Amino acid sequence: MPACDVALLGYVEALAPGGQEWRGNDDVKWKTETINGQEVAFIGVAFSYWGNIIYSVVEALSRYCSTVIYAGKLGSLAQSDTPNATIATGNSSYVDGSLITWNNLFKNSPLAVEGAHYTLPSVLDETAAWYNEVKDTYRFVDPEIGWAAKAAKDFGLSFSYLHLVTDNLSGLFSENLTTERETAVLKKRLQYVGIIRAILYHRIGVEQTVSLFSEVLKAQQARVDKGYMEPLERNWKACLAFAYHTQEEAWEVVRELPRRQWKEQKVNPETLLSEIVDTQIQLLTTLAYAGFDEQDLINGVITKLNAHRPDWKP
Repeated sequence: MPACDVALLGYVEALAPGGQEWRGNDDVKWKTETINGQEVAFIGVAFSYWGNIIYSVVEALSRYCSTVIYAGKLGSLAQSDTPNATIATGNSSYVDGSLITWNNLFKNSPLAVEGAHYTLPSVLDETAAWYNEVKDTYRFVDPEIGWAAKAAKDFGLSFSYLHLVTDNLSGLFSENLTTERETAVLKKRLQYVGIIRAILYHRIGVEQTVSLFSEVLKAQQARVDKGYMEPLERNWKACLAFAYHTQEEAWEVVRELPRRQWKEQKVNPETLLSEIVDTQIQLLTTLAYAGFDEQDLINGVITKLNAHRPDWKP
């Protein structure tokens, strides 16, 4: 395997770039892509690295990369997290009697929810007694994340995860581990994996570049933190309004940024245009994946824009 900046594990078949063949052997295959100046290897394997086996996988990857990102699926203990419609991330996991923490690449993403994670050896350990004991402390559970984070810490790597909630231990939802092979569930899951891909492509390597998108996103998140806009964790309509705000502010940045400052800002016209197109794609993608119709657009965007921006008129 070639050296890379980021090794990505998990839903690699759906996340990896098209237009190129998989390389490798019968056991391990990969595709590579440069994202924001970072060389990313999407690594797929023929076997399942269940539980603490992923510790050895990350140990092996430490010879090739400096960052490991795990994009897969997990269970939630929070009643608000709808299976196959909630993207999860966080910066901690309880594993093998200890709490592991890390700097989360995906913190404050408007399209994901955050929480503490608990690493259990198996779904067989997800008993009613265990759930009632930890549900107020931990939000997510799976057998691998903590071990991957521990290996990353032991071998000097950065680590983050971005998972799709596919089961809710509260028992309030019809979609769970028993229905995950159904056609409707698989179709929905692929749609949300597409959103995960969008988040990945906007967050990987942003610290290496001056990104208009990330700077605008920070400004908009500040508005949420100050209470000017609704929190975006589970409110898709607010999320859509947020995306529209982002696009509007991007245009404002372009209008106000003098040409003589482009060089100092390390931003050129092509980059600006690319960023604007990205925000438009994100807006339309979010709309399509969430199943919005025209009335939703009116209710979710125009109403909220009028509420939060009285000076803005449709």
